[in-house]
Amino acid sequence: PQSRKNSANPQPATGLRLALQSDEWFAGCSAGLQAFLLAAGVQRRLADGESLFIRGDNAGGLCCVLSGALVISATHISGAAAMLAQLEPYQWFGEISLIDGQPRTHDATARGESSVLVVPHAALLDWLHQHPADFLQQFLAICRPDDGLIHLAQGGVKAGLPRQFALVFFQQCDVRADGDV
Repeated sequence: PQSRKNSANPQPATGLRLALQSDEWFAGCSAGLQAFLLAAGVQRRLADGESLFIRGDNAGGLCCVLSGALVISATHISGAAAMLAQLEPYQWFGEISLIDGQPRTHDATARGESSVLVVPHAALLDWLHQHPADFLQQFLAICRPDDGLIHLAQGGVKAGLPRQFALVFFQQCDVRADGDV
């Protein structure tokens, strides 16, 4: 049986922050958002082949591979699995469910022993309501082209992910015509 282990991040926050700076998105985040992600994140250790989440799971949060690798895959109705991406240390993912509030669209499975930082969905949404301008700037940046390709590969979207996110973001923040949030 697979075990799920959660723990506080064993790496010193400054060491982890420096390592995460190698990711373009994280490096572009404000100091406040970086501090929030590190403080709110919970480390999940996964055994080889263990799922972090599967398609249809509720959005658990924004994730970052800390060690090992995660395979993002989709299973066709026929049962055939297709690997869409392999995520390596310091790559962030999970923003699709965070953005649209819908269940997970893909499976995320550890390839080798892996560790993932998970920033809980509710905490991040709370942060969003407190920092909407910073959140918009940073989450438009996280909508990398590879995420759009995952959607396009499934034929599931007509508009690009940044446009979809912007629409959802403005709906969530109740932006008025005068531009106030």
